[in-house]
Amino acid sequence: MKNLYSKSNRAMNQNTETSHQDLLKRVMTNEVNWKDARKIIQSLKKPWQTQEWKEKRKILLASQCENCGTTTPPLVLQHTWHPTPLYKLFYNARKKHQNEWLIWQQSHTIEIDKSSLVPDADGCPQCGSTTVRYRKRANNWICVSKPGGITCGNVFDTTIRVVSNQAIGKLERVAKQKIQDDFDEEFGIGKKVTITAIEHQIRYLSLKDTKTLCKRCAFVEDKTKMVLCNLCRANYHSKKYDRCSACAGIDTSKSQLKIE
Repeated sequence: MKNLYSKSNRAMNQNTETSHQDLLKRVMTNEVNWKDARKIIQSLKKPWQTQEWKEKRKILLASQCENCGTTTPPLVLQHTWHPTPLYKLFYNARKKHQNEWLIWQQSHTIEIDKSSLVPDADGCPQCGSTTVRYRKRANNWICVSKPGGITCGNVFDTTIRVVSNQAIGKLERVAKQKIQDDFDEEFGIGKKVTITAIEHQIRYLSLKDTKTLCKRCAFVEDKTKMVLCNLCRANYHSKKYDRCSACAGIDTSKSQLKIE
């Protein structure tokens, strides 16, 4: 399976629509496990960094802004639809199985084997904490950890090698992920969500949900909830109104005309 994953990952590095369609087919036929497919799509570089994306952009980019009509560069290709992030897809799918998840957690406790870890940090000989500080003037070390709210304060000449909390935390995250993956496998969540994620990527890579905008209009759409006024094509207004305050003939300090 590892070799299959590596082969698929190399093919997907092109990040093309065709390679995504191939991966989708292989996941649906169980040729590629959904967990391996998830790793693949998470490791891909951004679509706009690929040569194929740049070539498509040249073809689709119009000569004027589709909102305000300006032809002054720079013009950008703006997406009107974005894929749902993978974590949100999983979150939404798991909400339907909240009771099952609570029961699953009770019967699947997190177990880690710390004996497999190699000491990777300097620690205090007394409490084993890695929260130690070297004192240059005194030429010794002091432990400043506060286990149970009480400062250790141990002063010593030589540290000992201990396993860091970061290394233990990494092992715990792997164990938690395995429990979550087993749950997603049991209830059919993993494969379903991964297929949806790939389908979203295929749609995004097709660039069918795009339009040409100037930098100003693109900024407004990305950073605000305002839309361009269809009457003057110059000012912006909230989506709950049908025109800007200027076209409504009212002061900007007053309420704008609402759509009936």
